[in-house]
Amino acid sequence: MATLQGADPSRVALLGSLSKTLSPALGIGWMITPPWLTAEVRGIEVRPAAPPLLDQLAFAELLSSGAYDRHMRVARKRYRARRDRLVAALAESLPGMHVSGAAAGLHLLLHSDETPAGPAGPAGPAVVKQAERLGLHIASLDAYRVRNGAAGRGLVLGYGNLGDGEVDRAVGRLVTALAATGPKPRSAATGPRYTATGATAAG
Repeated sequence: MATLQGADPSRVALLGSLSKTLSPALGIGWMITPPWLTAEVRGIEVRPAAPPLLDQLAFAELLSSGAYDRHMRVARKRYRARRDRLVAALAESLPGMHVSGAAAGLHLLLHSDETPAGPAGPAGPAVVKQAERLGLHIASLDAYRVRNGAAGRGLVLGYGNLGDGEVDRAVGRLVTALAATGPKPRSAATGPRYTATGATAAG
């Protein structure tokens, strides 16, 4: 998914960091501003502490040598395969659920194809607590909501820290958590078929 700044660089600023692509411990980030805004940004007196110079030089070498680009290509391929495996496992184990948000980021949104009172509806916080007991860290969409009813109800499933060989086990724990906190998910034979939205990633 392309950045908004690329569509209109004369009006939109781009902020980025290495927190997800390398490590948040590096503390390296950047800002690409429109020319009319650059001088004003540089004139800001209160600035955060700069990261260590050695880290900055090391990252500059990664950029100039092409090593960072190679790292990003490998990472995109790995995350894409992990995402596709997770989407397939959810489709097989929870055919009555619906996945969205797969086109960008390192998380999926899981919704119920039933009424808002389904297992991923108001019981979202209960599912999160039950999943925690099983060693599975997920989030309720309610935690990200600005106003009631926005984006419906559901669960946020991150896969950035999920091991490549742990997808099936994680989905199994999610099914257990859903079954323990709400109506039993319908089987593939009787329930509606799974559908995915935006299942093609960029990169």
